[in-house]
Amino acid sequence: MKKFAMVMLGAIFITLIVSSFQSLAAQNENDVMNSEYKIHLQIVVRDANEQLVSVIESTNTEIFPTYLPDGKLVEGFIDYIFNQELQNNYQVITIDSTKYEKVVWTTPIQETDPGMIVTTTSQLDICTSFKEYGEMCIPLLGASFSWIDLDLSFTTIEKWTVFRVMN
Repeated sequence: MKKFAMVMLGAIFITLIVSSFQSLAAQNENDVMNSEYKIHLQIVVRDANEQLVSVIESTNTEIFPTYLPDGKLVEGFIDYIFNQELQNNYQVITIDSTKYEKVVWTTPIQETDPGMIVTTTSQLDICTSFKEYGEMCIPLLGASFSWIDLDLSFTTIEKWTVFRVMN
């Protein structure tokens, strides 16, 4: 019995070690970019009478890589767009002795389609002009969150708050 217990403890210990290595290997190139930025999504849901139904928040977010129609990767697109927004409304905040630059994007009110919708993801598309391509809307940020059951005539507003650590 003692031998069996030792074998089982050894197997559990090895499983724990292997699973921790697996989570480290799952990191991707966005982790570096996401570490410089802190992204927060807040979704406000209201009914047809403008009464508050719920507020959903998520920090389970990511920055999408930016590709042009010809497949060319645009390095630093988040930095470019962030700096453009800062020119319009420069904000600095301090959280736990760390200074951040702050940008907020708010989507227009979106009405739900007829019927019930269940959603668990959202993305922020940024529209800007490119020399060779003209005006384009490109997905910039994405978020995952718990299910939202939206009834007919509900409206949603998304507020994306992005913080960038100041040097």
